[in-house]
Amino acid sequence: MRKIQIVPASELEIIQTYLNNYLIELSQFDSTIQFEASGKPKYKWLKSYFSDKDRYAIYLMVDNKIAGFALIRELGDKAFEIAEFYVCPSFRGGGNAMWFAKIIVDLFGGEFSFSTRIENKRAIKFWDKFVKNASDCSFKVKGNYKEWNVTF
Repeated sequence: MRKIQIVPASELEIIQTYLNNYLIELSQFDSTIQFEASGKPKYKWLKSYFSDKDRYAIYLMVDNKIAGFALIRELGDKAFEIAEFYVCPSFRGGGNAMWFAKIIVDLFGGEFSFSTRIENKRAIKFWDKFVKNASDCSFKVKGNYKEWNVTF
């Protein structure tokens, strides 16, 4: 069974672990990801998802296990950015990622923007498939990124 859950502030360390795994995986495509001397990736915005009213940390839960997360940032009136989106490797497949993305846009409604590195072919394929159901969609390649703007 799938569901979503707002990440409680008490689980900052737990989501930090998932974020670290995500960033380590992403670093194969993004050389700008920085690491501490201990080997942990740096990400300066995570705490703001628990203090700023325009940021949301959401878990994907599958069979009552954390299967991934998304970090959503409100940009303005019904405009949002999917800043980070991750489904753990053991939960990829079976439509979990697509379900999670659809639930997010249904939950917030409005316009969404998101991007991924051009080198991340798997993510490009996923987001291109996801936007096929959008009522309005545009994208552009900006530097090493493909950026989408969609309305559902």
